[in-house]
Amino acid sequence: RALYGTGYNWLASDRFVEDGSFLRWKSLTLKYNFTKDWLARYGLSELYLHATINNLYVWTNYTGQDPEVSIGGSTPGVDNSKSPIAKSYTVGITVTF
Repeated sequence: RALYGTGYNWLASDRFVEDGSFLRWKSLTLKYNFTKDWLARYGLSELYLHATINNLYVWTNYTGQDPEVSIGGSTPGVDNSKSPIAKSYTVGITVTF
């Protein structure tokens, strides 16, 4: 129980400990190669498009921002409500003449 100015509120407790297991889909890359017949018409030897998404999705029952909390600092494994890792998108094209 919480007591003001007295008691044992400073002692550690497992009251807010929860399962932090998770499965993270870290990266997805899609790539399209153009056919050799199509490339020959334009004098190219290679052409492909690619798109990558990082930090796509996290499956978890954890109620905090991100189950992958910091393990460093003075209190390891404590969730300080840091922002989760942002998604990032990359699109590219490679052309070889």
